[in-house]
This record gives sequence, structure tokens and C-alpha cells, in this order.
Amino acid sequence: MDAQSGSLLVWHFMHKDRCLYSYEKLPEEEPVKVVPGQTLRISDEPVPYFRGFHGATEALSALVSAPGIVNAPGPVVQRAVLNGAIKTWPGFLGGYSACATERTCLWLTDASHVLHEFSLWCVEEALRFSVGRWEVYPPDRQLLDAKREWLRGKISSKKLETMVQEAWWRTWEAVGGVHRFGVRHKMVFWDSVRLDPVKAVNDAVFEIHLWRTIPEVELNAELERRLLALAQKKEGRSDHDGLWNIRWHKGLFP
Repeated sequence: MDAQSGSLLVWHFMHKDRCLYSYEKLPEEEPVKVVPGQTLRISDEPVPYFRGFHGATEALSALVSAPGIVNAPGPVVQRAVLNGAIKTWPGFLGGYSACATERTCLWLTDASHVLHEFSLWCVEEALRFSVGRWEVYPPDRQLLDAKREWLRGKISSKKLETMVQEAWWRTWEAVGGVHRFGVRHKMVFWDSVRLDPVKAVNDAVFEIHLWRTIPEVELNAELERRLLALAQKKEGRSDHDGLWNIRWHKGLFP
């Protein structure tokens, strides 16, 4: 994997405090706060997963490296441009993951609410596919409404967790304690109501992948649409902001 020079527009997720840490391939020992317009650099050659600034050309690939495998440390998303020496490798969606010597932040925002809503959307799309194929227990459906109530601040985290545990046991008893393949789709309900937004998306996407209900490229398109709308609403930013002063080499990464 040879390094190439140029620029690449990417997605990158980070901790809720918007900081990068030394264990995240940075030479600095102290946390580095990321802000829009900032360019971070390293002098050494980038080494994927070990040293350098990372990102992915698809938002879903920035969240999960493969269905069921979490890639993001937190729910804060940044739109960034990688510059300098860049190493790329194929992502599971057909695009690229990359590691570079420079990364310029165009905008960033906390996407927790959007990620939770996206995980619920995944579940509802799976439900549409399941009509006439599998039995769906009414208590499971109630979890979706409960999570939306939690997002609005109308029920507590403890109350939501209790409802999830109760639904799990009801389903387990209903199938006689046997976790048959025909009832595995019920896991999508429990997974989607996780309190951690990144894990909620990861688990919901895994279930979608398992049942082949929605192509991953469509999932990614929906997620990116929601993230871009959030950035425009909260930060007043778009993909074009800040790009005027960044070298852009079309065709470098086909």
C-alpha cells in the first residue's frame, strides 16, 4: 500500500468531547481539541490503524468497518479533507478508508440524536420487509415508541433499559427458550434502543445486513443525507464550505 499525494474528502467520527488522544495515532500526549478550519499534521509516514489521520469516503464506513464491527469512538462527526501523503484501502461499501499525514476539519457536530433516529429508521425499514414473513410481538414494537419518548426526554434512561430487559425476557419465554433463526429478527428491536448512539447504529445495521433487507449503499445514502442536513441546521455548514483553499485532485481516487 503506497502513499499517494493529493486530497480526499472524508467522514470521521470522534469522542463527544471533540478531542483526539495520543492512543488515536497522534504524537501529542495531551488531548487535541478539534475545531472547524483546523489542520492537523504529522511528520512521519502514515500507517493505517497505527499512525496518521483517518477517515472514510462513506459515513457508514466511518462508523463501522464492517457490519457488526464498530469503527467510531464516539458520536461527534466531522467532515474533513485528508492531504499530504495518503494511503487508501477498499471500504466495505465500495469506497475508500484512508490514512494521511494531514487532516483539515471543514465542520463538526454532535450527531447523537441523528444516529439514534437513523437506527430506528433501520428497524422500521426491516419491519416493512418482515410483514408476512415473521411474527412480530407487540411488546417489541412498543420499544420503538419508548425510545422516541426517551429522545424527547419524556422517559428516563433507567426506564428505557427496564423496558428492554422485560421485552427480552418476554420474547425468550415466547419461543420456549430456544433462540431459533426464525426469531432472530427480534434482536433488532433490542439493539436499536441501546443508549449509546454508535452501538445502536452498529447493531441495527448488522441486523439489516443479516436479513438483506436494505442494500448498504442505500443505508449510507440515508445516513449521509441526515448528517448533512444536521450540519446545515446546527452549524450552518455544507461540504463546499472551506473547500476553496484545499487542493482537490479529481480522479486520483477512482
